[in-house]
Amino acid sequence: MALAAVKWAISNRTVWKHLFPIQNGALYCVCHKSTYSPLPDDYNCKVELALTSDGRTIVCYHPSVDIPYEHTKV
Repeated sequence: MALAAVKWAISNRTVWKHLFPIQNGALYCVCHKSTYSPLPDDYNCKVELALTSDGRTIVCYHPSVDIPYEHTKV
């Protein structure tokens, strides 16, 4: 049991050292950048993105697109 606790503590310490490395005696956070590429203007999709009032959640709204009946036949 004690050995498992030591292994757990060491593995968690490794994770924390990876997420919050110390450089020149200062702690800094490793932040991963996201990429964004806009859709072409002629793309048949109306998507809107919003941020909730608490700033913690990104909301994606994509209403259904009207498709002409003749394009729904198999």
